[in-house]
Amino acid sequence: MNFVTYKGGTPNDVASGTVQAGLLDQHVVDSWVPVDTDRPRPSNRIGESSARAPGRVTPPPLDCPFPPAIHPDAKRIEEGTIAWMKRFHYIKSSTEESVARNAEFGVRAARVHPTGRIEAIQLVSDLTVWLFLTDDVYVEEPGMSNALSVTSEHVFRCIRILRDPEDLCAPVNASLLALQDISRRLRRLATYEQIDRLVGGMVEFFLAGCCEAVCFSRKRLPAQADYIPVRDAINCLRSVCFVFIEIAGGYELPGSTWCRPELQAIVNKATRIISNHHDILSGLRELSQDVPMNLPAVIAHEHGRSIAEAFAHVGGLANADMRSFVEMTDRLLRAEQDRAVRLYVEGLKAWIRGNLDWSLTTGRYRVCDYLNNS
Repeated sequence: MNFVTYKGGTPNDVASGTVQAGLLDQHVVDSWVPVDTDRPRPSNRIGESSARAPGRVTPPPLDCPFPPAIHPDAKRIEEGTIAWMKRFHYIKSSTEESVARNAEFGVRAARVHPTGRIEAIQLVSDLTVWLFLTDDVYVEEPGMSNALSVTSEHVFRCIRILRDPEDLCAPVNASLLALQDISRRLRRLATYEQIDRLVGGMVEFFLAGCCEAVCFSRKRLPAQADYIPVRDAINCLRSVCFVFIEIAGGYELPGSTWCRPELQAIVNKATRIISNHHDILSGLRELSQDVPMNLPAVIAHEHGRSIAEAFAHVGGLANADMRSFVEMTDRLLRAEQDRAVRLYVEGLKAWIRGNLDWSLTTGRYRVCDYLNNS
């Protein structure tokens, strides 16, 4: 099993770089407006709510045997998303454009889909922006402000647009107009069954977002048993992002094929790997927040472990799941005759590696900054 290379060396090379939980750099960008560095520091950091001292944290070594790849039109996709963000007023200043470019959402789409139809991968990139900013603006912010009606009202209007892009009622806002554009473009690229699956997955995303907003409003982390299914839903993998493996590839897995238990077991394993990678690499920036919504923080809080131990534990879970994923896919592919299934499984591998590579370098998570500033 090969180690993913961190910028500046292997995980072992950067193991001496440490970041103390609760003392992370406060220049964290959660939306397109930089955080005010003069704001009061949180009074209930996870390190203080844990029964043990927070210790020191570095991202644990993460196994990934799949080769890195990127779509040859990555630059075009990146510029397309910047233009799309300007069109829908996500970017209104040079500062916001700089933050958007540092996030490299188009690069992410090009990494998780290194082959396929560029118009579909462009849609993936734009949808990624919409999902991240919806989570920031309509889940986290209303939750922390105890304005849950903002979340609930937006959710139901979004579901209507996903089911019918012309079902847009006043008053409109940039988020709804952007989603209408996404919904219209989806119908030009996907089959009816793929659209239905994706809409169902988005409904799961909204339900999970409502659950997270409640936790934010209570300033309380959920129990581990509750957090994991919510996290897996809000990450939009199984029935949203992975549907685009088919759409970008120009094929469809019929329902009877996609629902095969052995294939769904592989899909669920891929979901868990990517979600754990996300919680580790995005989680560093969240440790100083009032409610650090990630699995290491949940484990540290619930089981009285140091945050460093919790990060290492989640890394171990991700690596164990990776070994299982490799075994499961090898076993399926040895006997699988359906070309579409084989393409889909290879697409899952590309998704795991592409998202991991992006997560290590994106300006949204700034993993290298935490290592270098420790």
